[in-house]
Amino acid sequence: MTNISDRTANLSPQQKRDLLAELLRQRATTQTLPDIPPEYYRFELYPEYLKIKQQQQEIAALGIDNPFFTPQEGIASNTTIINGRELINYATYNYLGMSGDPDSFPSYEGCYRPLWYIGFRQPPAFG
Repeated sequence: MTNISDRTANLSPQQKRDLLAELLRQRATTQTLPDIPPEYYRFELYPEYLKIKQQQQEIAALGIDNPFFTPQEGIASNTTIINGRELINYATYNYLGMSGDPDSFPSYEGCYRPLWYIGFRQPPAFG
């Protein structure tokens, strides 16, 4: 079996271009791409998006406010304040109660600062 470079070594640059163009034409006509379902590239058909939209419609039909992304007043810890009411915060990992502790901010900053400059995260807004 001969190497491809052995077979094309004596071709002129134009012949090589013509051969490449012909091979690409053959490849384009014989190669078929798989059908890609539209939910893979159309966001409005993405299954997870449709689930969220359905949940939002169900919440609206019940006449209640959307419970997701509710703004919290102040720094979230084991309790939080929403609409002026102090509530137990079950959505935090603040087991030690150090979230919002001013003495902890320099430690946090020391841990994260190196990562800010290599694109892992934006500097947090402490304070």
